[in-house]
Amino acid sequence: MMFRAGVLYFAIVFAFAFAFGAVRTFLLEPRLGETMAVATETPFLIAVMFFSARYVTRRFPLDGSGLLGAGLIAFALQQAAELVLVQASGETAQSYVAHFATPPGMIFLAALIVFAVMPFIVARKAK
Repeated sequence: MMFRAGVLYFAIVFAFAFAFGAVRTFLLEPRLGETMAVATETPFLIAVMFFSARYVTRRFPLDGSGLLGAGLIAFALQQAAELVLVQASGETAQSYVAHFATPPGMIFLAALIVFAVMPFIVARKAK
């Protein structure tokens, strides 16, 4: 059940994040710059994470370690998908990792941490 919960959580959030990423890249970044565009997008992503995690935790009753496991599975799938997209765009994995040292990369990294633990947080708040 933990694996299925992680896959579903990843799929929902990734679909929204992909759409938000297109808006950020093509509409926000040219007007606001990369850092402000990422900072503008992040609260919307966190809201999607919250509602997706709430849906998944209601559908799959897991204990604390199962919830953390589902979040980590979703995180691993997100990173794998991200690396595929990075490679497809002609970037390298090294440039992807180096991006985390920039202000927009740090915002993204913080959002990834929230993504990984959100199922656990949401389920604990519900109790």
